[in-house]
Order: sequence, then C-alpha cells, then structure tokens
Amino acid sequence: DRRIENGWIRDCHGDLRCEHIYFEPDGIQIIDCIEFNDRFRYGDVASDLAFLLMDLDFIGYQNTARKLLTEYVKACYDPDIFTVLDFYKCYRAYVRLKVSCLQLSGGTLNAEEEKRIRIEAGRYLDLSFEAADHFRKSTLWIVCGLPASGKSRMARELSQRHMIPVFSSDIVRKELFGFEPDERVDEDFGKGIYSPEASAKTYDKLIELADASLKERKSVVLDATFGNLAVRKKAASVAEKRGANFVIVHCNPRISTIERRLKAREGRKLITDARFKHLEGHVKSFQKLTENELKRAIVLDTDEEFEENVLKVFIGSYFLAYS
Repeated sequence: DRRIENGWIRDCHGDLRCEHIYFEPDGIQIIDCIEFNDRFRYGDVASDLAFLLMDLDFIGYQNTARKLLTEYVKACYDPDIFTVLDFYKCYRAYVRLKVSCLQLSGGTLNAEEEKRIRIEAGRYLDLSFEAADHFRKSTLWIVCGLPASGKSRMARELSQRHMIPVFSSDIVRKELFGFEPDERVDEDFGKGIYSPEASAKTYDKLIELADASLKERKSVVLDATFGNLAVRKKAASVAEKRGANFVIVHCNPRISTIERRLKAREGRKLITDARFKHLEGHVKSFQKLTENELKRAIVLDTDEEFEENVLKVFIGSYFLAYS
C-alpha cells in the first residue's frame, strides 16, 4: 500500500534487460518496451529495476548492479525499495528460468544450444533461490552510540520503513524497574537503575526480546548505547543462532554536537534520562567497535543530513546481507 501511496506504481518498460539498453553518442536508447499488454507494463518501478539488476548479476556485472542500485536510491530517494527488491528479483529470475525451460521443451534445439540453455536455466534458478533466501531472511539491527548521537531517530526510521518492532533500552530499563517510560530518574552515571548490574539486566532483556522476534523470522531493531563489547557479541551470537543478518549502525557525530544536544535536554521531560553530566562516564566506558565488528557495521556521521544517513543505512544493510 505504501508503494502505491508514494507513487511508485507507474507505466514502466516491462522487459528491462541489458540487451534492450544502448549507449549512443546522443544518449541512452532503451528499446522493446512491452506495448501489447498494459498489465505486463504497469507496475512498481522496483520490478523494472529488479529485472535489470538481476540481468547484470546474470552476466557477471555485480559491481555495476550495485552502483546502479545505489545511484537509483540516491537520485529517487526510495529507501523503501529494499522491502520489495528481492521479491521482484526472485520473480524476474524465475520468469527467465521458465523461458529457458520452454525453449528446452520445444524440441528444436541442437546439442550445443541445448547445453547453453541448460546452463542458463541453472544460473537463473540459482539467482531466484538467492533472492528468495534473502527476502525471507530476518535482520537484527543494533543502533548504537553515545547519548544524543541520533540513535533513537534512526532506529525509529528503520522500524517504520520496514514495519518491524524497535526495542529501546530507555523504555525496557524503566519497565524492568517499575518506572513509567517518561518518568524522570535522576541518577549519577553508573548508579541506581543505571548500575552495571541493572544495565546487564536491561541488555539481557533487550536481547531476549530480539531473540523472540528472530525465532519467528521477524526482523527487529534494538536502540541502545551498546558500549560494551561483550553485549554486542551476545547480540551477534543470537542473530547467528537464528540464521539472521546482523547489522551494527553506529551513530557517531562530533562530541561538540552531543554536548549541545545534551545541554538542550535540561529541564525537559523525556523518555531518556541521559544528560550532560553523564557524558564523561559514557565516553570513558564506550568500547570502540573492533575490526571484525566494523565489517558488519555502518558508521554514520550524524552531523550530516538525516536523509543522507537513512540512505547509507538502507543501502549498506542490503549489501551487507549479500556479503
């Protein structure tokens, strides 16, 4: 429904493959649009793009496919495409597989042609399976960083666009210890419900909630500082156990930005209790991402425009799933 509401259902090409695209001196020429059947031509632009991306993968131009997808998402600001892209890639590969099978059943091929088309059919089957596997696979995102780094906003964006749950340490912590979400708990760093023991219980509960979602093959977002390496490893191991993708989104603006945002919180009623006086403790205790973690991480400069970072997260998450 959201694809319809946002205007992505259009009069498209219907058969957008590499062999139909020509680079001429005066520009790009695209031929053989499906004109005889509107039903085959009208649809989500994601379906047309998926056909071309799948075809590029088929002929061995995976890097070109990645560049094309990245540039499309940036130019059209369409991060929602990642919710449907693998579905359409699977569908388009399966259509080409069917065409190959029909050719094989026609009885008109010589031995060399039959061998070639059998190989092509196998490749289309592999691409269809790969896309289907990625479409069904769940993802655990942990959105981490210092207080006031922009974690919660990005976590909400992931949740809303993918229509999946997000669990926040701010809310889970207060529920565990009998407070209302917006009830102010003014503790010093590492004291009270923010003691190491209380924080361990909070993160255990967060990971338990994530595990329950992943067990049902549902993706989930965790919104917390995740400054402890052992806790991040525990989250990663849960994702691995459930056969899910694991992505770290590290929000990392300038420290001066964090200071300004925390000072602006003073006197306001918020779900988060983190204030300027807690910053030094968080900075000292935050364990940097390891080299191995960075391979599964998207590091954001959250001083940059939010929309740019949204694209980085959605594009990066998609490519990490294929790595």
